[in-house]
Amino acid sequence: MLSAPQIQSEPITLTADEAARRIGVSAHMLWRFRSGNEGNEGPRYIRIGRRVLYRPADVDAWLAEMAVVRADALANNKKRGRPTKAEAAARRQQAEG
Repeated sequence: MLSAPQIQSEPITLTADEAARRIGVSAHMLWRFRSGNEGNEGPRYIRIGRRVLYRPADVDAWLAEMAVVRADALANNKKRGRPTKAEAAARRQQAEG
């Protein structure tokens, strides 16, 4: 008799340790996010009694929000800092005439 193949599906919820491993931080760091000490709320979580659980979709969505995109700064081509003497002179000439 053949047995049905076992399908490995993603769990409905993750423990704090599992979510921390998925994100790449410690469980203590997730606790710090939940307590508001980091200025970042961290991923959404579910509290059932004393137990804290995370939905994989919420963890993934939070991780996507944390992605830093530098392309917007590069697309503007804005130079940061003080202008050079040549740039300042060119701006003065533009303003005068």
